[in-house]
Amino acid sequence: MFRKLVAITAATLALSQPVFAGDYLEASVGYFDATQRDNPATQYGIGYRYDDIFHGLRPGTGFLATSDGAMYGYAGFYWDVPLTSSLLIVPNVVAGGYSKGSDGKDLGHGIEFRSGIEVDYQFETGTRMGLAFNHLSNAGLGDDNPGTEVLMLVLQHPLQWFGEKPKKQRWWDKNRGY
Repeated sequence: MFRKLVAITAATLALSQPVFAGDYLEASVGYFDATQRDNPATQYGIGYRYDDIFHGLRPGTGFLATSDGAMYGYAGFYWDVPLTSSLLIVPNVVAGGYSKGSDGKDLGHGIEFRSGIEVDYQFETGTRMGLAFNHLSNAGLGDDNPGTEVLMLVLQHPLQWFGEKPKKQRWWDKNRGY
């Protein structure tokens, strides 16, 4: 599996165009139930992060599935906070529907909230690679709220629609002189 991820990452970086696109297609792979290990599984995900709407605040949607049948569809917000011109911290919060599937972890309710932090490196091409740590919980909506944590490797590829867009200066470049 690691070799496949490296091959996909290398192909994506090779095909990337030098732009600072507003929208990103996201793919992730990670370790579900990373800290409690009551019901560990491999988690796979795909998502879409939209152009920022206010100083790096981005809406996003996505879908996650685990190797033991759990599924989570979500929508929420990500906030790109630059540390340097290429390194970002991305706090995020999303809400969505969860199903434990055939053998997944019972999180106590069908509505789950995810909060987390991500550290991303943005290449000159606009492609981003990072590590994310998230907590998933029903926030007391159910009688039981075991929660879980997920550690993920995240790859984001900038998208262009309907031909070439002009290069978009990142909001922090305008404000910090990078």
